[in-house]
Amino acid sequence: MDKQKRTIYFDYLRVMATLAVIMLHMSAQNWYVSDVNGYNWQVFNLYDSIVRWGVPVFVMISGALFLKKELSLKVIYTKYIFRMAVSLVVWSAIYALFRYDEQQGRLINFISAPYHLWFIFMIIGLYMMIPILKKVVENMYTLRYFLFMSFIFVGCIPELITIIRDFCTNSTILNCLEIIEKNIKELNIAFGYSAYFVLGFYLSKIEFNKKQRKIIYILGCLGFIFTIVMDSFVALKNQQYCSNYYNNFMINVMLESIAIFVFFKYRKFKNDNINKGISYIAQRCFGIYLVHVLLIKILKEQMEINTMTFNALISVPVITILVFSIGLILSIILNKIPYIKKYIM
Repeated sequence: MDKQKRTIYFDYLRVMATLAVIMLHMSAQNWYVSDVNGYNWQVFNLYDSIVRWGVPVFVMISGALFLKKELSLKVIYTKYIFRMAVSLVVWSAIYALFRYDEQQGRLINFISAPYHLWFIFMIIGLYMMIPILKKVVENMYTLRYFLFMSFIFVGCIPELITIIRDFCTNSTILNCLEIIEKNIKELNIAFGYSAYFVLGFYLSKIEFNKKQRKIIYILGCLGFIFTIVMDSFVALKNQQYCSNYYNNFMINVMLESIAIFVFFKYRKFKNDNINKGISYIAQRCFGIYLVHVLLIKILKEQMEINTMTFNALISVPVITILVFSIGLILSIILNKIPYIKKYIM
């Protein structure tokens, strides 16, 4: 697979992942206040479930790109980490101005960054890990061992515990599970999002035949169905909202993410004009991500436009596209300003 093809499918993935994250946040907007027995909550659960791959795919793209480069510590820190740190500080300040709380004070408003900026903290941590993860991916045996251990301790065991907890009523078993889960979480520190970082590199390097891809797509579809059905079933069972199977490290979400990544890797993007447009948009997706939560807030509080304004089945995708479009325009404008383009967008 040639270099140009890889670049194109990364661009498509980046654009789609940005849309997925915005849709996720739109789905969550009134998720907590809706009756789980009602139409709206089930629609929000549907949309939320089918876009859970957004953040994992973002991390996988970064891993695929950064782990194939030869980067010195100086470049990692002065170019990539510095840029992320500046973006974090500036956008935390911008959001603090729009959500000022007199009781908390200006400093607390500033350091309590808005919820979506957690991604920057996480990606800075992964950048710091690049020299170590480079050693992991140098050897295929080590790489596969790392992914296997991540799959078991980050995905399989926690998901199995969650399923048992959701359907078991024996207090002794539940108490034992609580202790096991606490200890397993300590092991997760060694893997976490670095598993997706390495997985992105792995999937970008190896080739899958048609039979293998078919299996990946089937498992991905099962992952989507599992996410939708299990969260809905447990919510109705307990008569309270459930997000147990939304977690980025659940096997069902991993399968979704792998299927999406592989699907775009093997698509044929023949229209050069569309490809150029997608690449142009992809370069502005970080800016869209940074500003989209502010746009959601303005639409809701200033213009009274939210996912409950009209039919939820329509409102979620429509407002998602609206936020993405406005965010794109703002990102294009801000990217024309040299220092802002270099350090903040």
